[in-house]
Amino acid sequence: MPRPNATAEDDGWLVTYVHDEGDGTSELIVIEAQDFGAPPVARVRIPARVPYGFHGAWVPGEMLARE
Repeated sequence: MPRPNATAEDDGWLVTYVHDEGDGTSELIVIEAQDFGAPPVARVRIPARVPYGFHGAWVPGEMLARE
C-alpha cells in the first residue's frame, strides 16, 4: 500500500496475513516497506484461522459503488 504522496516504489507499507501453525493464531501485519527489519507498524490478531492463499485488495472508499 503506497504512502500518500510517495516518491519511491517502496515508500509505503506491506500488508499481509500470517498464521502460526504452532499456536493456531492468525494476524494481519503491517510492515514498513523500506525497513523489513523494523518491528511491525501494526499487528491485528484475528480470532479465526486465515487460510493459506487468502488475499484481498485495498480500494479507496471513493472507488466503491454506493447504493
